[in-house]
Amino acid sequence: MPTITSPAKGTVATPAQKETTKKAAPAKPTSLMDAYWAYCDDQQRNKYIWFALPALALPCIVMPPTIYTLFHFGSGTGFSVYLFVAMLLFIGGIVANVGGLTTRTTISLFLIAIVWNISFALTSVFLL
Repeated sequence: MPTITSPAKGTVATPAQKETTKKAAPAKPTSLMDAYWAYCDDQQRNKYIWFALPALALPCIVMPPTIYTLFHFGSGTGFSVYLFVAMLLFIGGIVANVGGLTTRTTISLFLIAIVWNISFALTSVFLL
């Protein structure tokens, strides 16, 4: 099979020559974290959605059941700890997005906030 070289300056490349210069396909992720980082990088074009989703979902959907659970099961001083960390994660995610950080940071803070809310509610239920 003959090798195809680039055309000389001032000439036009043939379709066969153009096909040989295609970029290689991106490598498939090898671990769960690589797949997560690839997903976060791919979501960079949806940056506005990742600003609006945590801004609306956390205070309207995720936090009310947690706060109800804490009040119902009487966590006492644990509520102050919960509220401080929950607000820190919520405001930190909003500031990170407005500050222009990547979606890796925004999505990670959103997921950490969800895990924090769910785990604190479950802790207050099971550790009466």
